[in-house]
Amino acid sequence: MLAVDEFEEYTASNFVVVEKQKHFGDEAFRPTSKVTVHWEGPVINNVCLNEYSGIPFIIVGRKVLGCHLGRDRAVAQKKRYAESIIQKEITDQTFIQRRKTFQHTKKKDCPAKIYLYHILRFPDFQLKKKTDWQMRASARKLKRALGNDIALQHSYMILFPELSHHQNHPADGKTPTLSRERRSVVLQKLNGCSGPQ
Repeated sequence: MLAVDEFEEYTASNFVVVEKQKHFGDEAFRPTSKVTVHWEGPVINNVCLNEYSGIPFIIVGRKVLGCHLGRDRAVAQKKRYAESIIQKEITDQTFIQRRKTFQHTKKKDCPAKIYLYHILRFPDFQLKKKTDWQMRASARKLKRALGNDIALQHSYMILFPELSHHQNHPADGKTPTLSRERRSVVLQKLNGCSGPQ
């Protein structure tokens, strides 16, 4: 995603995928009546990615990117590999010239993350007045209509980390101090066309 690429370049950082839900990015996805209808949220690190606007939406999927110096997720795999090499040396009884079995990892357990959410918004079901009763009634009406051809908007919400979120390694990028509003970005696609960004 271009916004992530630009953020990495500007901040001299690098992020890798640590979680991706099945339907994230699938713009052919069509929900069923079993979905959960939301009016605002989600809230990540005390930042609401989608403030209440009266337009209901569902979450299609989430993707999380972690700093490439984050937690080492292959510790067990590396240990098994090292043990298999040692076992092979023992059973073959031959000297195998190789590097040290246990090499220090570059991972620093850095917790910095980028959160991306793919949502579907339903503008035809927008409420004029915010009441619990109207939200419940509109959600029921929306679920009943999901089998029909109704207007929907694909949107992508992104929450970027602050420079201070990087830990246990130097953070030399030019990360600006971002306000809560600037840290979250909404990228919309309306009926397959690029929307306001």
